[in-house]
Amino acid sequence: MLVSLLLVERLTNRIILLKEGAEKVSAGDYSFKLAPKGNDEIDDLTKTFNKMTVELKTMRAELENQNIQLEKKVDERTKELIAAKEFSESVISTAASLVVGVDKEGDIFLANSAFIDIIGYSNDELVGSNLFGYFDHDASGDSFRGFILDDNIGAAHFDCVLRTKKHGRRTISWEAAVITDEEGEKLVISIGQDITERIRLQENLRERRKEIETFLYSVSHDLKNPTISLIGLLDMFEQDSLKDIDDNGRFYLDRIKANAGTINELLSGLLEVSRIGKGKETKTLIDTHDLINNIIKENELLIREKKIDVHVDNNMPAIRFSKIRLYQVFSNLIKNAIKFTQLNVEPEIRIGGDETETEYLFYIFDNGIGIDEEYHATIFEMFSRLMEKEVEGTGIGLTIVQRIIKDNGGRVWLKSRKGEGTTFYVALPKEVDI
Repeated sequence: MLVSLLLVERLTNRIILLKEGAEKVSAGDYSFKLAPKGNDEIDDLTKTFNKMTVELKTMRAELENQNIQLEKKVDERTKELIAAKEFSESVISTAASLVVGVDKEGDIFLANSAFIDIIGYSNDELVGSNLFGYFDHDASGDSFRGFILDDNIGAAHFDCVLRTKKHGRRTISWEAAVITDEEGEKLVISIGQDITERIRLQENLRERRKEIETFLYSVSHDLKNPTISLIGLLDMFEQDSLKDIDDNGRFYLDRIKANAGTINELLSGLLEVSRIGKGKETKTLIDTHDLINNIIKENELLIREKKIDVHVDNNMPAIRFSKIRLYQVFSNLIKNAIKFTQLNVEPEIRIGGDETETEYLFYIFDNGIGIDEEYHATIFEMFSRLMEKEVEGTGIGLTIVQRIIKDNGGRVWLKSRKGEGTTFYVALPKEVDI
């Protein structure tokens, strides 16, 4: 009986030690260690407990190290975010463009220096005020307002008029985009450019162009009748006095007639330039292959004389256009190709066309004298002529081509090098009913 009691007491004490050890370990004291007392199940439990304590100590050390590294990374990232925020705020504040941020009601929470300068109010006055209050109440301002209030639009472009404190009404071109804050609320950041001066210059240019075109029309129209009369009088003089004119007189008469003809051609060209874009022109579906072949036939004598090999692509698209204007475009470009052949080269002209999803594209290639790259920017200007070869012409043909194409929303350009031929390209949009 006494032995049993001693055995129970011994087991109880060892269990109590295990309990105390568990409490110390749970409190974070991983240095606690139990000493084995024998070779029984309690000793096995003691060894397992000691092993667990070592593993927990190791795990705790690893966790503390990971926590230190994590805190270090968080600190570094926080510093990076703060630096990025400060940099962004600095960029926004000093940007030359106008920057303004509003909430979903249009109330301003951000305005950079450029916006403050042009609007004429302080940052304190602007923040919290409503952006719509600075807009002119026109269609553009209403569109901008609608964008800010609409939850379904992510980005948009607007031109609208701002009423400023110091600079009157200014037209601003805005690029606006939607973002969300930390709470998921809609915000709109808008970046703007003051285009007031640009619009004024564009209006001035339009007025000047209108004045020039009116002047061209007036001068060319008023001078054309006297020029035609002069040509007629020269013909009458030639018929009546043919037998009385010697070779010297014939030479000068021919010179006068040629110059009068050039003046008449020049005035006709000026009249055409002044008429482009004026009034509604009839558009029909045109087979460009047939149109170009007709132009080739009209110039057949000169083509044969120069022995030019002309090839027209059979797969040319049909387009809706003014037949007169399209004839002028291709006629001028083809006549240019015929004129500017070069010596010691068998002349050839290649004409083709194709279409993409968005436009019709035509080309006119010749292996003639070519155009030096320094003249590519000026070749379409009025009275611009190549000096490399003496040919007839007024220097207006390519101006007419460019005016017609641009007036119909298209593009015309060239690729050429001196001595290597020239290719003119004409692109006309499909989406515009031309």
